[in-house]
This record gives sequence, C-alpha cells and structure tokens, in this order.
Amino acid sequence: MSAANSSHCPFMPGRREFLGRAGLGVAGLLLSPGLLESCAPGSARAHIRGTLRGANQATGHKLWKPSQLPAPTRTLRADVVIIGGGVAGLSAKRWLHRHGQHNVLLLELDEQVGGNSAAGRNSTSAFPWGAHYLPLPDPRNTELLDFLRETGTITGTSPSGLPIYNEYHLCHDPEERLHINGHWQTGLVPEMGVPTADREQIARFFQLIEDFRQAKGHDGRDAFMIPVDASSTDEQFRQLDAISLADYLAQHGFTSEYLRWHLDYCCKDDYGTTAQHTSAWAGIHYFASRKGRAHNAESSDVLTWPQGNNFLVEHLRQQAATGILPHTLAYAVEETDAGVSVLAYDAHTHETLRVEARQALLATPQFVTQRLLPDSPGLVPLTLHRAPWVVANLTIDGLPRAPAPRLAGTTSSTAPKPLAT
Repeated sequence: MSAANSSHCPFMPGRREFLGRAGLGVAGLLLSPGLLESCAPGSARAHIRGTLRGANQATGHKLWKPSQLPAPTRTLRADVVIIGGGVAGLSAKRWLHRHGQHNVLLLELDEQVGGNSAAGRNSTSAFPWGAHYLPLPDPRNTELLDFLRETGTITGTSPSGLPIYNEYHLCHDPEERLHINGHWQTGLVPEMGVPTADREQIARFFQLIEDFRQAKGHDGRDAFMIPVDASSTDEQFRQLDAISLADYLAQHGFTSEYLRWHLDYCCKDDYGTTAQHTSAWAGIHYFASRKGRAHNAESSDVLTWPQGNNFLVEHLRQQAATGILPHTLAYAVEETDAGVSVLAYDAHTHETLRVEARQALLATPQFVTQRLLPDSPGLVPLTLHRAPWVVANLTIDGLPRAPAPRLAGTTSSTAPKPLAT
C-alpha cells in the first residue's frame, strides 16, 4: 500500500527523531503523543506490534569517520570486487559468472543482499520491504526475458513470438485508488470532480507521452527505453536532462494543479523527490519507456510476487552464490599498479579487510560513491533532494466490522489534495 497526501502535517518529526523512536513499534511510533498523533486517524491499539526496517545505519554511518576503523589485518584477492549487493550488484555478478569470471567478491553492507528489493516473512506469508513489482518488459529486452524464463515467470512463447507469462506472477488489476474531491476513483490520474480545462491538459500531457513513446532518434534508437542505456543519445532528447520536469511543464503550458499533483506523486514514488528536482528526461522516461507486450497480458499489467522483487533477487543470488560477503562496509577505494585496493570493515568480526583486485565495480548510491571516490574527476557534486520509501505490510485476521472512518485529505475541486492508496 502506498499513500500520498499533499496536506502538511505540522508535527512531522525530523529524520533523526523519527528513527530514534523506532523502538516503539509501528503503532506506537505513528500514534505516540507529540509525534503524529494529530495526523493519524483513529486511536492506537495496544495489541498491534511492528518494526521499522531500513539500511544498516550502525555500520553504514562508519563511512563518515573511516579513520576510526581498525587497520587491515588480512588480505583477500579477486579478479573483480563488486561493492553493493542490490539488484545492480547481483546482476553484475551473475553476468560475470555466466561469462566465465568466477573469481568475484561482492561486498554488501546489510546482512542480506537485495538492497531496496529486500523482503520479510511472518507466519502468514512473505512480504516486500521495498520494490514489489516489475512492469511488463519490452519484448526486445531479451536479456531480461531470458532471466524471467529461468525463474519460471515466462512459461512459453506464442506463435506470434510474444512471451506467455505464468498467471500466478501476473497482476491484471494493479490500479491504485484515489480519494479526491470527496469520492473514491480507480487509478491515480485525477478524474472525479476535475474541471474540463484540467482534463484537457491531462489528456494533452498523455498524448505527448505517447508521442515520446513512439519517437526515435537519428541513431535509430527509441527515445526512451529500458534499460536506460538503450535509449537514443540524440541531443533533442538528452537536452531534456538539463531542465526540471516542473520547468518543462511550465514551458509547455501545463498549469493544472491536478496534473502537477499527479506528476509530483509519480516522481516521489519512483525517484524520491518532486518534479522540481527531477529532470524532464527522467520524468518523461517514467512513462514513455514502458512498452511491455505479452500474449496473455495487457501492456499495463505488472509482474509481482508475495515477497515483491525479492523473488528475483533470490534467483540472482542463487546463480552466483559464492563470494558474497554480507555485513561488510567498503569505505576506501584506491587505484594501484595492479588494479584496485579496497578497504572493507567486517561488522561481524570487527576487523578490516583489504581486497586487492584487477577491477572494482561500484553498484552503490551516488552519495555513497562520492565518499568512496571523493577525488574522482568523473563525479559531479550532488545536491539532490531525496526521501526514502516507506512500505507498510499489514497482516489482518479479518475485515473491519464497523464502518471505516472518513479519510483525511479531501478538499474542494479548486485545490486538489488527493489521498492515494
């Protein structure tokens, strides 16, 4: 379940205060006095317990003061060292393994690999802690399709050449609901109570997206593709990376508050920031790159699993299971005559390792990469505004018996403040 409400909560805590109260459990955290009490509908239920999960802060924050870590006591050698065990790092390790490169070490900060595709399990089912679906792939993305065949997600091919997906992995009705102007509607694009002029702008924007979806560059490539590096490099498209999506909307006469709310929501969901801090190229790519086709699914359908994308992570891990060092913080990378030297802190043994390799691959967030390679001429200083996801997993033993309370977030049609679920 995802939620977005443009109403401002005056009692929203800062990040440190929020994390500092994590020990209260989810219910206590959200409804504790002086914190979010006035923002949360209903009252606390003492029997509801929960936890907050995130990146390993205790170990990760040691990256701020690497001089306080112990000197290396042993050395490991590899042909390639990969820093970061999210989907990118695991995919790289799998690719190297399949191309005959087996002497590869992967260093991962957390206890388990997966990054933002981590998952948990309770007595009822598995559940995702982060990314929980995969848009239907473009049939031209053959490497991804081959991987999905290996996982059993694709079970065959139609006479026309389109993939046939395992029905248990397909979600044919992925639409969220939106509470807007006093009504519930299906889908996140505002419709209920939206004035005609705003509807026209919304329709014009999505026609523009369709034009971008069909557009090709002089290099013969589609303007927007997944993976990103398959997209056209034509300047007419890449120049969109130099302005924000918000500025692009203003330049093209998109002034509708309803449309801007929707695009802000999409940018926050996918990039963790607003349209003002998302490039126009990235904002358009969010929509125009989705070109999935299948024999037994619509292009808008998605692939999903009880544990979310951790289903895919587990298959990646199994295909290159050896040479993974969890709970290990890489904190220094230096070039040497023989390749690279990486210093890494093992939080289990409280010792520092030196990893010597011919090559290093950093599959890390950019703010981490900047700390590992502070003097690299290829890195541009970042001033990103970003926010983490919050994914809530609720297990219930039955449906509510009493009528649900009226949800906050409704407003008049002149100032849209929708609530999405």
